[in-house]
Order: sequence, then structure tokens, then C-alpha cells
Amino acid sequence: MLGLKSEVKSVYSVIGTTDGSSDQASLNVKLKLPGYMTRAFQDRVRPLLSNIPGVTFTFQDSMSVSGAAASTFQQLPIQVNFKSSTNNLENLMQAAELTKMNISNIPGFVDVDWDYRTPKPEIRLVIDRERASRLGVNTMQIAAVMRTFIDGDLASKFRAGDKQIDIRVRSTEDIRSNLEKLSKVFIPTLKGGTISLDQVAKFDVVNGPTQIKRSERSRQIIVGGNLLKGVAMNEVRDQIEARIKTLGLSNDITYTFGGQIEQTGEQFQSLSLALALAVIFVYMILASQFGSFIQPFSLMLALPLSIIGAVLGLLVGNKLFDMVAFIGIIMLMGLVTKNSILLIDFTNILRREGKNRTEAIIEAGSIRLRPILMTTLAMILGMVPVAFSIGSSTEFRAPIGYVIIGGLISSTLLTLLVVPVVYSLLDDLSSKFKKKESIETESTEKA
Repeated sequence: MLGLKSEVKSVYSVIGTTDGSSDQASLNVKLKLPGYMTRAFQDRVRPLLSNIPGVTFTFQDSMSVSGAAASTFQQLPIQVNFKSSTNNLENLMQAAELTKMNISNIPGFVDVDWDYRTPKPEIRLVIDRERASRLGVNTMQIAAVMRTFIDGDLASKFRAGDKQIDIRVRSTEDIRSNLEKLSKVFIPTLKGGTISLDQVAKFDVVNGPTQIKRSERSRQIIVGGNLLKGVAMNEVRDQIEARIKTLGLSNDITYTFGGQIEQTGEQFQSLSLALALAVIFVYMILASQFGSFIQPFSLMLALPLSIIGAVLGLLVGNKLFDMVAFIGIIMLMGLVTKNSILLIDFTNILRREGKNRTEAIIEAGSIRLRPILMTTLAMILGMVPVAFSIGSSTEFRAPIGYVIIGGLISSTLLTLLVVPVVYSLLDDLSSKFKKKESIETESTEKA
């Protein structure tokens, strides 16, 4: 494969697509390389394919093959869906083509193409319905005669042992391939006579669409492309939108973004709700365990501290904040509070034994340091294979490894310093509140 045979394990090719296009093909390439090298392989192949005249192409990861190639635009990171409210195909094509030309040079946005395919020649039979009605011929009769001459009628079956072979009766090749001879075919009328086809219809050779795509009952053309590794999807989307606004498209043209960027937006909304619920549930559990509505705030201080480390982890690993990284943030909500729980819970135990607050905090920090470091180190080491993409097809999970490793490190280091301070401040605040409440109760009793 273009000089890269040593890296390719197998190639499976499919000609045609499920929507009937015969001018497209797909190659399912299985590599000998580990999963995290897939993007690098694509970057090497892309300039080689671009030198082939007349060929447009795009890459898809883990493309499923089911006897025919899937649509090129099903899994692209960014799609721009153009629609015409008046179903004006000319305006739609102009808008899509202008957009394709203007966004092709956006840095990091590659394999830009559209799903519109050049119309192919077709033969149409145009019937003069008014004249046909006067002569006693309807469209069903004309269609039946044309089907008999071109496709043929099933007259009988030829039996050869256990097999049956259809016997079809149709016109000879010289008539089927000659429009002038077909136009002289006789059509029986309802009045009992016959007329020639050219009396009520004519043949036209026109260019017809290979497929008509619609969305919400409107004609649609999709422009889409891939992203190079490390390119932020939202940044490219903003650049595309800014360039489209300068094109001065027709008033009947509207556009929306689709593909993975649309799915990511929906998923981020769901994950944001999950994150909010995770924080609420953590607070409820801590409040019930410690019997206080104030102490959980000092325990949950580890949550924002872990996000600092998560962001730094992504920067160190040069990873984007995607859906997988967001899942890592949600996981951190349940992991990082264990350090605060170990520290504050033991502090409360020591205080109940009679020690003052400062002594209890210092002793709890020195005694609980070992289990805190041991559990944190175990979780960090468990995430190392994920972060470094050890194994096949694990590159997409790498952000979650960097998020958890960075979040655990920052929350552990900062928890040991910040949480005791906040715990002391909240304890002072709670004591003042209780003292004030006690004074008000005494004054009420005296009154």
C-alpha cells in the first residue's frame, strides 16, 4: 500500500455504498502498529493519496464493513449541513461549494469534501397526458408496454432437474438500445385501436441525481472533514462559522453543525448534569456520615483542587478536554474526597478523646499521611497504562488517565495543606454560630 506494506496487516476493500453509489469505495486497513499510532499512519498516507488525480478521500477510525461501504459522512468530526427552505438545488449547491472552497485551508482541518455527487445521464419518458387521454391511453398502459419491451415479461419457466430458470420475453437489443425505434412502438388504446408511442410521449436524455438527500423535508448537502491530531474541535468550528458568515449566502439557505461535534455537545450536556448530581450526592453522603451540614464543605474542598491537577495533567500529556476527559472529572469527584475523609474523620476522633483542635489536626496529618499516600499511589499507578495508551486501540482513553493522575496528585498535595486550614475556619464559624444561638436562648429564657 503505497510503500507502507510493512506496517499493514490486511486490507479489505468494498466497492459501492449502501445508498447505491457505485463511484465510491472503502478500504478497511488493519495495521500491525499499536492503536495510538493510527493517526500518525493517517498523516503519512494523506499526502500520498492527495497526489492521485480526481480522487477525494477521508479517514474514519474503526469503520464497520457490512458488505458495502458506509457513507463517508457518517462519522466525521465536523459536518456543516446546508438546507434550502425553498428546495432550490442551485442555491444549495452554490452555498455548499463556496463553503468547501473557503474552509479547506483552515489549519488542522483536512480531507474536506461534500456529499453531493455529479448527476449522471438518464433517459426520461415525458408523456403528454392531455393528448394521451384524448387518444384513449393512460400512463399505466404506456409503462406496461415499455416494461415489456425493455425489461421483459415472465412468460414461463424452464425446468432443468431441480432448477427453474425464468423465460422472459422482450424486444431485441437493436430495439432496446435505439430510442427512435422505441418511439415507434404501438400502444393499445381503450377504444380498441393502437397508436405509436411518439404520438403521446417523447424521450429526453437529461442528467439526473444519483441520490436525493433530505432532512426535515428539505434538500440537504453536507460539507465535512477530519481533524489532525491535537486540533481542538470547537476552535475549528468557530473558524468555519466565521468564514460562512462572510460568504453572503442566499436567504433561503440555513446551516447547522453535525457529526461528532453535535454528538459531543449533547453528551457534554448530559455529563454536566451527571457532574452536578455527583457533587450533590457526595455532599448528602458526607453530611449524613459526619452529622453536620458545615464539615462536608471542608471535605469537598478537594474537588476544585483536583480539577486544577486534571487541567495540568491534560496540558502535560498534550490531550484535549473531550468527553473521555469529562468522565475522568466525574470519577475524580468520588476519588479525591477519600483523603479529606481520612484526615478529618481521624481529627474528630482525636478531639472527642479530649485533644484540642490544633493538636488533633497535627497528629491526624502525621498518622494518616501513610494511608493517604499509599491509596493515592495505587490509583495513580493503575492509571499509568491508560495514560500512556499501553495496549491496542487505547489512545482514545488516554485523557482519562491524565485527568485522574493529575487530579489525584494535586488534590493529595493541596488537601494536606488547605483542608486543615479550612476545617479550622469552618469550626470557628460553627462555634461562633452556636455561641450566638446559646446567648439568644439564654436571653429568651430570662425574659
